[in-house]
Amino acid sequence: MQQEESKFSIISKEWLMYKKLEVKRSSYVKYKKIIKCHLNDLYRERDIDDLDAGDYRDYFNKLKSDGELSNSMLNSIRIVLSGILEFGEDHYNLKHIDLSRIKLSRSKTIAIGLSDDEAKRLTDHCEKYVDVNTVPSYISLYSGMRLGEICGLRWEDVDFDNSIIHVRRTIERLEDEDNPDGKTSLMILDPKTESSKREVIIVGFLCDYLKDYKTLNNAQDSDYVISNNDKIPEPGTIERRHRKLCNSLDIDVVKFHALRHTFASACIAKEVDYKVLSEILGHSDVSITLNVYVHLTRSFKKEQIAKISKDKKK
Repeated sequence: MQQEESKFSIISKEWLMYKKLEVKRSSYVKYKKIIKCHLNDLYRERDIDDLDAGDYRDYFNKLKSDGELSNSMLNSIRIVLSGILEFGEDHYNLKHIDLSRIKLSRSKTIAIGLSDDEAKRLTDHCEKYVDVNTVPSYISLYSGMRLGEICGLRWEDVDFDNSIIHVRRTIERLEDEDNPDGKTSLMILDPKTESSKREVIIVGFLCDYLKDYKTLNNAQDSDYVISNNDKIPEPGTIERRHRKLCNSLDIDVVKFHALRHTFASACIAKEVDYKVLSEILGHSDVSITLNVYVHLTRSFKKEQIAKISKDKKK
């Protein structure tokens, strides 16, 4: 005999249907996964009507004490749960539950990039061997572009005359709802946020590097930059190639995203205007750039503090 569907399951499915119309596909998939992997367990033994604010406080305290989830994930779970409870309150007469009283620490993003020596070793290698294994890393190191954005880049997006890259799409591997086995598929999506759909001004040597790569492969404007054909580059494959490359060069920080951090920190060390850098990175607000990247190196901090003694001598 099939078990009756729980009230939470009914409410959460309806809430997801509405959210699917409002948010990016990647966000929708994330919400769906949170419900499946975390929230369903909360209601396995008790009905949604039976839980009060104290029960939810105990639930989050347990998640925190288990220490298996990041602060970012805990906050995401609370956001999804709040949305479902508010929807249930409006449509199913659930009692009001205020989850804002449950205090969770915010994760502080620590931007870890390559050292100057590591960046030089990677640069030298990429310039010596211009191929599918090196080009993605070189682009990110000198433009700050995200992995998915680089995978979505076509040659028609590169304006060589004006040294501009137009970021128009991103590639992600997401759960495919049309597949009954729950397998994933490569998806061509709009950039992460509205501000991520942007123009990236690139330095002359990166522009020349890309020209050489395009000529070498006799690529067409409609081709993807990385694959030099109409095949969508696989972000996971690019990430693995980059890690293998870093390991061969004895580079400790192997995550592809560290290249974006390296670019941003280098720009700040060279005193690039924060607003300009924020727009190049595709941040929605300059405060994001400041919060994530203005911690820099100890040597740069010493240089800045040294200005105090210089002013005093005047």
